[in-house]
Amino acid sequence: MKKMIDQVGESMKTARRWRNASKAAIAVSALSFLASCAKDAPQDTWQPAGPNAERIDNLQRPVFYVAGVVGVIVFSVLGLDFKTALGAAASTLGNVGPALGDLGPVHTYADLPALAKLWATFLMLIGRLELFTVLILFTPFFWRTR
Repeated sequence: MKKMIDQVGESMKTARRWRNASKAAIAVSALSFLASCAKDAPQDTWQPAGPNAERIDNLQRPVFYVAGVVGVIVFSVLGLDFKTALGAAASTLGNVGPALGDLGPVHTYADLPALAKLWATFLMLIGRLELFTVLILFTPFFWRTR
């Protein structure tokens, strides 16, 4: 009986933790929404328009495409066939999961060689953090002490 009471107590603690975490997530989401709707903000999160958004888009798209082409080439050099290399590069840059070819929905990335997994991880970082953020980490300017 004591064991059952302890289990119920633990599940109640877990439920409280989830409730507190969900309240915090809702608060952060609400603050993000409110911050993005400022009337005097130069850029609107929900409708990115204007010269800043256009400049970012004009830079981002070609660099993203080049990263995709380089990704396909590297995966091909590492031994993947073209269809699988194309799918792997697209899915890792887009962070979408299943790819084409041997990495389709019923397969995993576990069969990839170790270097291909490292390359896939790098492409996932580029796709998630945006390429410019990752490239800044590799510049000497970023690491200089001020």
